[in-house]
Amino acid sequence: MRPTTALFFGGPYRFTRNPIYVSLAAIQDGIALISNTLWPPEFLPVLIAVQRLVIDCEERYLERKFGKSYLTYK
Repeated sequence: MRPTTALFFGGPYRFTRNPIYVSLAAIQDGIALISNTLWPPEFLPVLIAVQRLVIDCEERYLERKFGKSYLTYK
């Protein structure tokens, strides 16, 4: 929504560039395990769409904005 002003490397960002998406996938997997069901594969198209439409756009933006710093982090 607003322009990014800095890169952040602490907290969950030490492990993944997209902690919110990793968290959502973990919640989905946890619900599947608790309910003993295999419905998560039905959401695979949604995960692919998020990758293509959101994450890829965010990463292109960050590469343009921060250049080598972001590529090193990535």
